[in-house]
Amino acid sequence: MKGLNVIVSLGGYLHIRDCINLSDLNGLDSLESIEGDFWILDCDNLSSIVGIDSLSLIGGDLKIIRCSSLQSITNLSNLDSIGEGLTIYENDSLTNLSGIEGITDLNGGINISFNNLLNSLTGLNNLHSIGGGLGIVKNNSLTDLTGLDSLSSIGGITDISRNANLENLVGLDNLSSIGGVLSIEDNNSLENIASLSSLSSIGAALMIISNPSLENLTGLENISDINDWITISQNTVLEDLAGLSNLTFIGQSLEISYCDSLYSITGLDSLTYIGTALTIRGNLMLTNLDGLNNVNYIGEDIGIYSDSSLTSLIGIDSVNTDSISYLHIVDNPLLSTCDVQSICNYLLNSSGDVYINNNAPGCNNQEEVEYACLVGEQTQSIVASKITLFPNPTSNKVNISSKDFTFEKVNIYNNFGQKVLSIERPDEKVDISSLNSGIYFIELISNETRIKEKLIIK
Repeated sequence: MKGLNVIVSLGGYLHIRDCINLSDLNGLDSLESIEGDFWILDCDNLSSIVGIDSLSLIGGDLKIIRCSSLQSITNLSNLDSIGEGLTIYENDSLTNLSGIEGITDLNGGINISFNNLLNSLTGLNNLHSIGGGLGIVKNNSLTDLTGLDSLSSIGGITDISRNANLENLVGLDNLSSIGGVLSIEDNNSLENIASLSSLSSIGAALMIISNPSLENLTGLENISDINDWITISQNTVLEDLAGLSNLTFIGQSLEISYCDSLYSITGLDSLTYIGTALTIRGNLMLTNLDGLNNVNYIGEDIGIYSDSSLTSLIGIDSVNTDSISYLHIVDNPLLSTCDVQSICNYLLNSSGDVYINNNAPGCNNQEEVEYACLVGEQTQSIVASKITLFPNPTSNKVNISSKDFTFEKVNIYNNFGQKVLSIERPDEKVDISSLNSGIYFIELISNETRIKEKLIIK
C-alpha cells in the first residue's frame, strides 16, 4: 500500500480484494474518511488491519469478508460513523469485534456470519439502533450475544440461526422492537430466550424452529400482536407455550408442529384472532387443544394432522366458523371427540372443503362427526329443559336456576363470537347491565355439562 499515505479522504469507495500477499494495511495511515463503501474481501494472508488507525468515517457499507488470517479489527478504534451497514463474514481467525466501539447507530443492517472462532460480540457495546436487519448465523464459537447490550431497536429481519453452541440470548436484554421477522432457527444448544423480556414489538413474523434444547418460550411475555405469522416447529423438548401468555392477535397463520414433548398449548390463553390458518401437526404428546379456548376468529383454514396423542378438539369450541373455507382433520389415531361446537357449526352450515379421515371411531369421517354433533344437540336439549333462564329478553339482570346443576362459570358472547363477560361461581342473578342491547349467547358451565342459550338484551 506504499504511496497511498498522502490520501486523507476518498470521495468514492475503497475495495481491497484478492490481495493474497497483503498482510496489513500500512500505507493508509493518513486516511480519515471514505464517502462510499469500504470492502476488504478475500485477502487470505491479511492478519492485521494496521494502517487504517486514523479512519473515522465510512459513508457506505463496511464489509470484511473471507480474510481467513485476520485475528483482530482493533485498528478501527477511531471509527465513529458507518453510513449504511456492517458485514463480518467468514473470517476464520477472528475472535471478537473489539475496535468498533465508536459505532452507536446504523442506517443499514448487520450481518455477522460464518466466523468459526468468533466467541464474543464485544465491540458492538455502544450500538443502540440498527435501521436494517440483524443476521447472526453459523458462528459456532458464540455461546451468548454479549456485546449487544445497548441495542434497543432493529428495523428489519432478525435472523439468529445455526449457531451450534449458542446457549442463550444474553446481550439482547434491552432490545424492545424488531421491525421485521424474528427467526430463531437451528441453534442446537439454545436452552432459553429469556433475555428477550424487553421485546414488545415484532413487525412481521415470529419463527422458532429446530432448536432441540429450547425448554420454554419465557421472554416473549410482552408480545401482544404479530402482524404476519407464527411458526413454532421442531423444538423437541419444548413442553408448553407459556411465554406467549399476552399474545392476542396473529395477522396471518399459526403453525405448531413436530414439537415432540409439547403436551400442552397453555400459554395461548389470551389469543382471540388468527387471520388465516391454524395448523397443528405431528406433536406426539399433545392430548387436547386447551389454550385456544378464547380464539373466536380463524380466517380461512383449520388443519389438525398426525398428532398421535390427541384425543379431543375441546379448546377450539368458540371459533366462529363463518369465515372458514377449509377443514382437514387427518391421521390422529386417538382422536375421537371432534363434535365441538365450532366443528359442528361448520359441518352443518358450511359448503367449504372438508376432509376427515384416519382418526379414531367417532371422528373417522365426516359422517361420524355429523352424527355425533346431532346426538350432542339432542342431549343439550334435554339438559336445557332442566334449566330456567329468565327474563329473556332482559335489560339489567338475568336469573339462572336449576335443581340439577350448580354452575361454576358463566360466559356471555356477542353475535360475533367474542366473549364479552365472564363470571366465576355466579349468583342466581347475573348482572348484565354493562352490555349493550342486542343478541348474545350465554354459556353455562358446570362439572357435568356445558350449554349455550340465546340471550336477548333490550
